[in-house]
Amino acid sequence: MTKDDGETEKDELWDTLKFTSQDGLQLSARIYENQKSNWSPIVCLPGLTRNASDFDELATYFSRHKHRPRKVISLDYRGRGASEYDPNPQNYTPLVEIQDILAALVSMNVEKAIFLGTSRGGILAMILAVLRPGIIAGTILNDIGPEIDVSGLARLKTYIGHDHPVERWQDAIALVKLIHGRFFPDLTEEDWDKFARTTFEKQGKTIKSSYDPRLARMLDGIESDATPPTLWAQYRCLSRFPVLAIRGGLSDILSEAVFERMYEENQNMESITVERQGHAPFLASPKLLNRISGFVSRVDDQLE
Repeated sequence: MTKDDGETEKDELWDTLKFTSQDGLQLSARIYENQKSNWSPIVCLPGLTRNASDFDELATYFSRHKHRPRKVISLDYRGRGASEYDPNPQNYTPLVEIQDILAALVSMNVEKAIFLGTSRGGILAMILAVLRPGIIAGTILNDIGPEIDVSGLARLKTYIGHDHPVERWQDAIALVKLIHGRFFPDLTEEDWDKFARTTFEKQGKTIKSSYDPRLARMLDGIESDATPPTLWAQYRCLSRFPVLAIRGGLSDILSEAVFERMYEENQNMESITVERQGHAPFLASPKLLNRISGFVSRVDDQLE
């Protein structure tokens, strides 16, 4: 079915879970259920300004997997997607978001899971390895490591929080291309359309970013010559679990040097480089999903 503005409707492949945070916000998660499965669930943690829709293809793939179907949970942090904005932007911090993640898992009776974290989501997974290691069965880090390239952070600062509402989806697509085009040279027009529709949302007659623009305050004080804190100690805590690290070959967030050091620090880590994609690689191609599936199956086998 197609709406009057050209937006395509489709049957939702997920259920929406609404739950309450420890401080009373209404938060949201997508649940891709498979009632017949006893395999470990996958918990998907999006990037700083991203949302649950980023994992739609991956979640559908794993919830309907021919041999090992499983539940997939994809979260909207506070201030993103379908979750409420926080009246106090000082709460947009990793430690608060960790508490929100744990609240979601308690709501769904999840005691152990495979965590897939893109960008900020991977940082949260590393912190979970310190604070709640018993909940982790394995970890997939998508274009994130213990050190973040400051040039990539400076680039993010140029557009995060600078909301530019538009009235047509064509304009939203053009804006996404302008910001990300050089990092994704092979995307099709259909890909760019999907990218725009997971980045923006329609509110009345206006199309605007699907996150609280006050998230930009988290990047205040970051300068081009500043060195952000590192998370090597937290990353080492992941070494007790299976780890798969994915890097975009054009990434300006996870450098090749840091990616190589991650393997040196944990030689049991599996790694994938997605060529001709930047930050962060799309987890949707059949080849990439098949490789992730192999890793997930190995995690399952180690738990048996």
